[in-house]
Amino acid sequence: MRAKLITLIAIAFTCFQAKATTGPKKDTTKVLTEIELQMLKADSLKQMNQFELALEYWEFVLTDFTSSHMNRLRALNESADLYRELDLKTKSKDRLTEARAQLPSNTEHKNLRSENLLFWGRYYSDSNQKDSALQSFRNAAFLAEEINDNKLKFLSWVELGNFYRNTVNNDLAAVYYYNKAVSLSEEGKVNMPIIEARTSFAMAETANELNEKEKAIDYSQEALHLMDSLEASVHYDFIADLNYLMATLYIGLNEPEDAIKHLTRAIDLRKTYSPEDQTYNKTYYYPTLSMAYEATHSFDSAILIEERLSSLTASDDINTRLETQYRLATLYLKQGDLLQANKLSSAYLKYHIANSAPSSPEIFKALIARADYFFAANLPDSAFHFYTRSLKTIDGGLTIDNLAEKVSEAQISAH
Repeated sequence: MRAKLITLIAIAFTCFQAKATTGPKKDTTKVLTEIELQMLKADSLKQMNQFELALEYWEFVLTDFTSSHMNRLRALNESADLYRELDLKTKSKDRLTEARAQLPSNTEHKNLRSENLLFWGRYYSDSNQKDSALQSFRNAAFLAEEINDNKLKFLSWVELGNFYRNTVNNDLAAVYYYNKAVSLSEEGKVNMPIIEARTSFAMAETANELNEKEKAIDYSQEALHLMDSLEASVHYDFIADLNYLMATLYIGLNEPEDAIKHLTRAIDLRKTYSPEDQTYNKTYYYPTLSMAYEATHSFDSAILIEERLSSLTASDDINTRLETQYRLATLYLKQGDLLQANKLSSAYLKYHIANSAPSSPEIFKALIARADYFFAANLPDSAFHFYTRSLKTIDGGLTIDNLAEKVSEAQISAH
């Protein structure tokens, strides 16, 4: 993988140089120096989350005798941020401190000082030093705005949005800074697709938390569009998360067909690029896909998904196995397979009577499942018995009014 990445990047930059030196017209474009090539490769690798490889290139820039003082300062900044990503905080702090000490004290090179402050903010944020993180991000943004550096403005505003959303739970402040960053992206003033996409993703999550699902879908679609130009094998986990978010949004809008499409894409991505790890599929994607199929009355498909989920569940994961058993009992009942519904709902109730508290939500669910089975099987006396037993539990998913209605319906049918 590493060799492939290096080869691809080398080919890309070789082609770039070739275009700058060939053609029918004389091209006056400056040919990149070796140091500038190393820096561009490092930037590309960082955006691809290839932090160790990117660090190698920055270390080359830092130690090569042809590097200018400013290039070495940038290498100190960038390598510090990469060490932070690799959870080597002491090295990160040492590099940031060294860069800050060497930065000119005059008004020149504000871009490097803004970058240094930005990376200090990330370091402080990871170290849970909230006040220092916020001050560093604000100072970085102030300098970036002063010199009108679009890239640094974008990154600083994104970090401020992340800080307000994730650290202090201030969604309104987060939206303010995210909007500033997204506006730069929409105006074409930055070219950082992965960071732009992650910002749109954060905006989508924030909009969803504010119950603005239509806006959340718009931001999610923008993020997916930005990811179209990037290699799926490198970013499959993020693209899968995007599709999962969109699926949950469509379910919330009662549009299960669109949810199924995005869930299928998320599952395929993880099966293709991470077949040995099915944690996300088992924990999030399959259960949600089952519910989406159920919402479209595609009970056969929902049952197949639940059975696949069961095959992925470890034998000692009792809770997940029981939940799958309950879901299958419900789905078989809706499908009309009363034999399977009876078998599974009976086993589910027996387990919880033996292992759960009498007033637990699990007992409540089990009693309702049995009552629903008996009602569908045209055995209203038994249905009435289990519905009334469920009224004695104090927790559960149905209201007393709904239960009373079921009891009344069963009682009428019994007579």
